[in-house]
Amino acid sequence: MGLREKYKDTPAGFLDEEQKRAAAKQLAQEIQQYENSHVYRLAESYHPKEEWFFGRENCLKELGAAMKQGPVVLYGIGGVGKSAIAREFARRNQGSYDKILCLSCEKGIQQAVCDDMQVKISNLRYSYEKYGGKRRYYREKIKKLEEISRKIHLLLILDNLNVQQDARIQEVLTLPCDVLITTRIQSPAWEECQKIYVRGFSIREQKSLIEACQKKFSFSAKTQEELLYYGAQMQGHPLRIFLKIRDAAKGKTYGKSSEDFTGDLFSGLPLKNSGKQILRELSVMPASGIPLDLYLRISKADETEIHKLESYLLVNLRDGILSLSPVVAEAARKTFRPSIVNCRKLVWGIYECVYDAWLKPFSQNQQMEKYVLAILENFSRPRGWMMRPLEGMVTFLWIQEYYWEAEKYAHKLMRSVEREYGPAHQNTGEMALRVAAVYHNSLNFEPSWEWYVRGYEILRNCVPVNTAYYHIFARACEKMGRMSRWKGDYLKALEYEEEAYQSEVRFEQESGGRAFYHEEDSAVSKRGSQLEKVKTLLAMGEFKEASKAYQEIDLSVFDHNESDTGSWVYEMDYRICEFEGVWAEILFRNGRYKCAEEFSKKVLERTCKYRGNYFKDALIAREQLADICQAQGKQAEAAREYEIVLEGLTKEHPYRKEWIQRILDKINEE
Repeated sequence: MGLREKYKDTPAGFLDEEQKRAAAKQLAQEIQQYENSHVYRLAESYHPKEEWFFGRENCLKELGAAMKQGPVVLYGIGGVGKSAIAREFARRNQGSYDKILCLSCEKGIQQAVCDDMQVKISNLRYSYEKYGGKRRYYREKIKKLEEISRKIHLLLILDNLNVQQDARIQEVLTLPCDVLITTRIQSPAWEECQKIYVRGFSIREQKSLIEACQKKFSFSAKTQEELLYYGAQMQGHPLRIFLKIRDAAKGKTYGKSSEDFTGDLFSGLPLKNSGKQILRELSVMPASGIPLDLYLRISKADETEIHKLESYLLVNLRDGILSLSPVVAEAARKTFRPSIVNCRKLVWGIYECVYDAWLKPFSQNQQMEKYVLAILENFSRPRGWMMRPLEGMVTFLWIQEYYWEAEKYAHKLMRSVEREYGPAHQNTGEMALRVAAVYHNSLNFEPSWEWYVRGYEILRNCVPVNTAYYHIFARACEKMGRMSRWKGDYLKALEYEEEAYQSEVRFEQESGGRAFYHEEDSAVSKRGSQLEKVKTLLAMGEFKEASKAYQEIDLSVFDHNESDTGSWVYEMDYRICEFEGVWAEILFRNGRYKCAEEFSKKVLERTCKYRGNYFKDALIAREQLADICQAQGKQAEAAREYEIVLEGLTKEHPYRKEWIQRILDKINEE
């Protein structure tokens, strides 16, 4: 800016004030964009809502005083009210803090901190390609959390940190913020913390509670005595007392308590099978809960039954989020024993929400990540006959860049399918293709090639089960053609691509072109096979032949009106990107640079819309645009696009060394 102002009377300077203002505005925007992408802030804060809170005033007062001296640990048995005290402290003191984080730490600190749904930090997101395992990501995230804590007044609540040994505890305890831990255990890790033991209600508090409830439920004197006796037997355990009060409100009281707390949670309650199923399903969901509307949609549960369970204090429903307390969730898992069989409706429901993930923006898919991970973690022994929804979730994971988790479960599912159907079955071959896809999309090409070959051979030699076979086999042929093309065996690639096309034609003839499950219909698939042939011709340098072959593809199947809505529109809108990107390459190779640039920009815009700026498809499209600009002598534009590609690769795909080097070479060539 300074040089252009100094030499404004030269061609390199400003022509007039209007141009100067425009340049200044653009510079300001670029500075702001840079700052926005490099500043780390907590994106969300925990805002506890007001809830009925009985007693514990002395505990809250003690907690407030202890917090001034360092980290505080609330410890006591499960269900005694530690989390409720922590929430109430946060609610009453939220005006004193800039941000509040409340993390569910049942599985340890590292997993809680690395969970981007619990700790959302702007410009920081987990990616397997960038960090590999979660250990590297945890170190970076805890470092950013420390930097943030030095700038703001932060309250960090670690709820249910029930681990004897956790190497991360001291790192968290030394953060420059207020730390509040709730736990069921006594651990040497708490030695330097302020410890507060949370006991059950005292006899006086129990009497006050029962008197308060008596006004609402009109308990008899005998019932009050039985409740006091029960409370004494339970040592003032709040959760057990609240449940017994609910029993009494229904006209049922018991003189003795059950020795088994798990059974006591549910005994005496008129639970229907539908209510037990809700508890069974919620017990395998994340501890943070699930939105009520989402749960109703995927489980087809009766909302009335949910509210009945809420009245029994078995489920929590706050701000539209449905959850179980850890005590109830543990008891439900022991009592109702959830399995992939008795929770299959839930599994299919989640699959219905994620099967089309590749058509949705990355951030939208993030909302479903924890539910998919919870299903696969709780049902770690899959059943082969449940292949369809489970492989759909595996696909969802690699789309969201959970490559390690996807690979691990894909192999489990593959073994299960092979046991169920045998080594030479249509489903076994299809599952082999899914395993290959995990490796392929994690850019691990050698095992990907091996699994594609395996899937192709199984499908080529097996007996078709249904008409879907021809579509699945066509996909296998396409993958074989693509891998052959990358290896430079173009003639073999063309053979595979012709085989794929003929198989899609057979599928169309046998099925009438109808889609199966959630796959695209034969009209789109057949054109995909034709496009693979065009790509091979391009790779062979047969640009005119590639142009001719492309023009033979009927793209009218992608047409839709502007008023059309629904997932079909998004599918067509995104899938056309691949075709237009190839067409842009054809135009480019035939010297029609201006038209090629126009198509390339359209592809880039669409790809960024659906998958974000740094998704591999977007980076491929941006590199193509840069190549086209460079061929036209637009060096500045090309350089800018190459730099964005390089930034995306180093930030999100650091293991793509060859790609990074190729971009560096192109930048240096300029």
